[in-house]
Amino acid sequence: EDVAVVGAFHNLAAARLANLDADLGIDTLVVADDEDAKGIVSDVAEGIEGLRVLDAGGLANAPEIEALTPLLINVASNNDGLHDLGIRFT
Repeated sequence: EDVAVVGAFHNLAAARLANLDADLGIDTLVVADDEDAKGIVSDVAEGIEGLRVLDAGGLANAPEIEALTPLLINVASNNDGLHDLGIRFT
C-alpha cells in the first residue's frame, strides 16, 4: 500500500524505441492509482520525441492494455513490413 505503481510503455516495439533516429509517432498508455506517480512517469515519457502520453485511468486497466501486445505481435508476424508496430489513437 505504501508503494505507488505505474504502468506505461506496454505496447512499444523495443527496436523502434531503441532507434534514436526513428520518428515514433505512437502513443503510450499510462495507468496508476496514484496521480502524482502517474504524473512523474508521464513527464518522463513526454520527454521522448514522437511519443504521445495518454492517461488510461487506474491501475486496474493494465491487463487490458497488456493484452494488446500479443495482438501486435501476431499482426506483425503475419504481415510483411510491420515488425515495429505501435498504437496511435486518433
